Amino acid sequence: MAATFQQWSAEMLARAAEVPGFAHNPGLSPESMAGQGPADAPPAPTRRRKRTRVARESRDMGLMAARVLMAMARRAEAGDLEALAELNRLDLALRLAQARAAHGLHAHHGYSQAEIALRLGVTQQAVQKRWFARQ
Repeated sequence: MAATFQQWSAEMLARAAEVPGFAHNPGLSPESMAGQGPADAPPAPTRRRKRTRVARESRDMGLMAARVLMAMARRAEAGDLEALAELNRLDLALRLAQARAAHGLHAHHGYSQAEIALRLGVTQQAVQKRWFARQ
């Protein structure tokens, strides 16, 4: 391995010159690049700034998902049969996500089936039948 940047760049130019069709650029000689190597670079900052994470509200996420679904519906309407098939797969994924969320709210956060039903605007029996029938 080359000890300095100048030696390394000279070695790389020599290797590249062996490649058929390589045109040597005299502006990229080791002498012209002196002072630009990794050893001559300023030290990297020791502490990186953390990227701030923007909090998203559940409603914003839901509106974004609805826009994506409507865009897919427009594609299907315009004749894209694969978009309709993908909408069908997304319907299944949505149903599974709803069941997981309902079970998680009930099992891990202590929400009753009645509270879940009230928030969804349906009856407790509907929640029971849809997500908790196998308990």
